Amino acid sequence: MPYPSRVATTASLIAIGIGIMVLVGWAIDSHVLISIHPGFIVMLPSTAVGAIVGGAAIFILQFGDSAQRTRAARGLGLLLILFGILSLVSRFVGDAVAGIDQLFYAKVAAHQYRPIGVIASNSAVTFILAGLGILLVTSPRSLPRSIGRAAAVTGLGLWGVALLGHLYGATALFAFDFAAGMALLTAMQFFAISVAILFFRDEDPGISLLTGKDLAGSLM
Repeated sequence: MPYPSRVATTASLIAIGIGIMVLVGWAIDSHVLISIHPGFIVMLPSTAVGAIVGGAAIFILQFGDSAQRTRAARGLGLLLILFGILSLVSRFVGDAVAGIDQLFYAKVAAHQYRPIGVIASNSAVTFILAGLGILLVTSPRSLPRSIGRAAAVTGLGLWGVALLGHLYGATALFAFDFAAGMALLTAMQFFAISVAILFFRDEDPGISLLTGKDLAGSLM
């Protein structure tokens, strides 16, 4: 397997691993597994499921380019888009429209997220971008793939802003809402999914600057 494919596969597995770890953390009441540190924002169960879905979408594409695998990946990408849109709607209406967090309602209610179980706006937008990236990067045409990579890069930008906020204690950079914010673990899984999307089509313009076998690729 060439190294770009290994990067995409590893990144997708990291996203899946983070999601599974967080779900286990909620199940066994481990604050370390859901937030790393007691002073950090917790990653919600629904966000963890989203991480698993996003990672799985790229992972299944690494083992053959069949139409069935592509349809499955696109279906998972659409789920991410739908989840992001429903989360934004929930923020506007002030109540959870849908979410697996209802299974952990009492546990989730003990944390700062309000409305209870509704992910932050920046997380919702990043889920939409990740879903678009997965949906478009699998296209046989170059223009949709370019748009998909642009969505992934934009997601990386939101991740970077959130990470800086966590590193320097600047709450405004990762918490745009009154009582919600992008958790550090959430930012990490978005980084992994975005990297996986970018490295999926390693021969495309832009990413080929990193993956090419010529002198420019070697220098990069």
